[in-house]
Formats: sequence, structure tokens, C-alpha cells
Amino acid sequence: MTKFFFILSTGILIFSSVMTLVMAVVVFLYWLHLDLEPTMEQTWPVLTASVWLFSGLTVGWGASTLALYKRHWSRWPLTVIAVMIMAFVFVAFGQVLGL
Repeated sequence: MTKFFFILSTGILIFSSVMTLVMAVVVFLYWLHLDLEPTMEQTWPVLTASVWLFSGLTVGWGASTLALYKRHWSRWPLTVIAVMIMAFVFVAFGQVLGL
């Protein structure tokens, strides 16, 4: 069962880290062209918030994956915290998108 959670945690860690890097590049490109289009200023806070949310998700799942790999006593509490961070990210995106 622990191996399943380790593989799942690693997959989510890879996904969240890739999304963090992609969104960081998008935010950088927006920052370069922010003064060219007035509508870009409206989406700027959403994009920066998404980078921070995915960064938090990456840190949470990174700690969980490391604890699962090392078989540390904190592996289950860290996994619960990572799941709570993921739920927070989904709720935050739902609020931002109006779902």
C-alpha cells in the first residue's frame, strides 16, 4: 500500500512542479508585456496566485514524497497535509473561476 502512495505522490509531485514552471514562464512573459494590453492587468493577479498555489502544492507533495521514500514517521501526516493543500488549490481555483 505504501508503494502505491509513493508512486501516486511522485506523479502528483511531477505534475505540480511542471505546472509551477510553466505558470512561472507565463507570468514572466505577461510581466514583459503587461503595459501593452490593458486586459492583461486584470488577469495578472490570477496568474500570480496560480504560481503560488502550485508552488505550495509542489512543496507539500515534495515533503510527502520524501517522507514516504525515507519511511519517516511523518509520512502519513505529511500526506494528509499535502491532500489538504491540494483540496485548497482546487477550491481556490474554483472560486477564481466562479465554479
